[in-house]
Amino acid sequence: MHGEVSDASRRRQLVSLREATGLPTGLSDHSRDPLVAPVVAVTLGACLIEKHFTLSNRLPGPDHEFAVEPHELRALVQRVREAEQALGHGRKETLPEEEELRAFARRSIFAVRDIRPGEALTRDNVAVLRCGKLGFGLPPEALERVIGRTTVRAIGAEALIRLEDLK
Repeated sequence: MHGEVSDASRRRQLVSLREATGLPTGLSDHSRDPLVAPVVAVTLGACLIEKHFTLSNRLPGPDHEFAVEPHELRALVQRVREAEQALGHGRKETLPEEEELRAFARRSIFAVRDIRPGEALTRDNVAVLRCGKLGFGLPPEALERVIGRTTVRAIGAEALIRLEDLK
């Protein structure tokens, strides 16, 4: 257990060392587990992983016992690449697989009850709601600007409010 705590402490040193020096940091991992330390190190910003490799843990010599075998090295590389991909590049952007939900969850200004032509918009007859599959109307940030404006046509309950609906 003491060794695990010490290893964990060293992994956190990746961040401290990088912040102190401004240089890239990595991990020299001598643990038997092929995945945990390298994946954690990558999430902490390591750009280099050193791991002992062997064709068999049963070979003679001081390093073979804790070195990773070929199938473990393959898993290590795969998991590190998955961790890097999961971390992303730091820019906030919508992924293609998120587009449908993003469009569905987008919000606009809606009528919450029937509104007559010439009636003023108020907090009692409009609200900001999710668009679902109805398309897009005025964005939520326009709410304060449209309160008090009057309508040029009848707007049904649950309909999107659009700029062309207003005087």
